[in-house]
Amino acid sequence: MADHGFTELAEAHEADLEGPVETRGGIYATVAAVSCLNVESVARWITPPATWRKPPTGLDKIDEFDPWALVASGRGDRHATLYLLSREGTGTSRVLVAALVDRVFEVAGLADRPRRAGRPTDHGHAR
Repeated sequence: MADHGFTELAEAHEADLEGPVETRGGIYATVAAVSCLNVESVARWITPPATWRKPPTGLDKIDEFDPWALVASGRGDRHATLYLLSREGTGTSRVLVAALVDRVFEVAGLADRPRRAGRPTDHGHAR
């Protein structure tokens, strides 16, 4: 990192690696978890087609997941359902699924704040 202009980040990383065993273990676990991004079939979930080894042809648009639209999609007692699935083993996308769950929960909590304060929850998305 230092060789490529990221001196402060390199120094911080080096300090982490010289720290307690638990800290190093957490760093290595994180690296192992995100290694799935080296698998193109997983990376395609979160990267634009122009970055793929074999980009699709004739593709006009790719829809992007909008957690606000999911949270705001409820009408009365009916709400949209998001099913998240991941396979076990090396190169799986479980870290992406976990990040997606985290983001949906975060957005749901933010969307609920105005309601709890007695205000409508319109975040610019049609209901």
